[in-house]
Amino acid sequence: MPRPSACSPRPTTNVGGAVNWLEAVLPGMIRAGHGTIAGISSLAASRGLPGAGAYSASKAALSTLLESTRVDLRGTGVEVVIVCPGFIRNGSADPGDDQGKLFLLELEDGVRRILSGIDRGKRVVHFPWQLSYLMRYVVHNMPGLGYDWLISRLAGGARHGGDRPGAVGP
Repeated sequence: MPRPSACSPRPTTNVGGAVNWLEAVLPGMIRAGHGTIAGISSLAASRGLPGAGAYSASKAALSTLLESTRVDLRGTGVEVVIVCPGFIRNGSADPGDDQGKLFLLELEDGVRRILSGIDRGKRVVHFPWQLSYLMRYVVHNMPGLGYDWLISRLAGGARHGGDRPGAVGP
């Protein structure tokens, strides 16, 4: 179960930060009649992950905020792109941080995929395809009991614990 100390900064950063940012840039973009906003969510937004409940929840909230904003901005010339990457190597000083991350991408590859999706006019950019397919179509549509059973085994059978400080999902 998430601890308050692990949860409190995530919604503020992932959602509150985006709200502040949108408030700052949207008026000028709407006046100009064009622009693209790309918000970085996560594949973890599609389902709660063990040890990353606050992260998953805040990214789901961010995705929903961006989706609503995209609809609100129809006809203004301003586009909103939701970016849902999997695991990207982020230059952490601890090499153990990359252990067990499926389909881990190098930062440059992740950036290239994001820019390519934006250039192609995608409303949602998600990658890598293997993890994206698994999270968005298989795991997302699993019945609750099946998901709980499978994910608890994949996570090493943990039944409790909560968000680890610094833990993030895809």
